[in-house]
Amino acid sequence: MEEDAARLYNQGWSIRQVAAQFGFSYSVMHRVLRKHTTLRSRSGLSPVIHGED
Repeated sequence: MEEDAARLYNQGWSIRQVAAQFGFSYSVMHRVLRKHTTLRSRSGLSPVIHGED
């Protein structure tokens, strides 16, 4: 389930959409996704990694 949730999130689904798909709360899904993928910023853009030139 975790891998499927991460795949949907990486395809552009929101945390709330993924949570609803699997019947979990937002907070539970946030924890699951945080363990399995890099979360997007609230703006929906990819996170910026500083210090890499």
